[in-house]
Amino acid sequence: MAAARSRKTPKPEPVAPKRRQRRTPEAARALILQTAQRLIAERGPDRIGLKEIAREAGISHALINHYFGSYEGLVAETIRAQVSSFRESLLTRMAATRELSPAQWLRATLELYSQPGAGRLMLWAMMTGRLSGPDAFPHKDQGLRKIADALEERLRALVGKMPVERQELELLLVIALTSIWGYALSRDVVWSALGRKQSRELDEKYEAKLAELLLGALAR
Repeated sequence: MAAARSRKTPKPEPVAPKRRQRRTPEAARALILQTAQRLIAERGPDRIGLKEIAREAGISHALINHYFGSYEGLVAETIRAQVSSFRESLLTRMAATRELSPAQWLRATLELYSQPGAGRLMLWAMMTGRLSGPDAFPHKDQGLRKIADALEERLRALVGKMPVERQELELLLVIALTSIWGYALSRDVVWSALGRKQSRELDEKYEAKLAELLLGALAR
């Protein structure tokens, strides 16, 4: 027994630290951005920092600062990348539609803003002022104007003319997008407050009704 107690437990072999993979600057930047997008979507931008992102991506803290300057710079780039991705997806969907079908475009937008964390990130960005002002990405990029231009071109191709003035078209676009944003963020709450459970069927009814209202405004 004494001999057994006197035996020393063998020490575990030291684990060699993981060697960081060599990446091109473009690949490293893309990895950082993808990791930031995922973590921000999962936890929210106020609950993570550069250390968490660096650890998750398997890179150094200093490398993130090198490419993005700061956590604020990384968040700004994450928002920019997401907004740009949404816009390109919507423009692609609009270009692929062979008829005037606002319901399909609305559905595409709702699908985009229903992605995990996407709506929350956009709401947070708006509430904290990150999307406002002359230096903010939306103002510099004029992405919504690009969507309005594409919508006008599509209407002319499908209808043969502009059914409304450009300012009226822009107003309808703002109404459609803000309605979709609000619905994507609050549909669970509002349907529950009505004693109903949110479902794909209710989403489709919402899309159809909003499309009907928009088409009615275009046909006046």
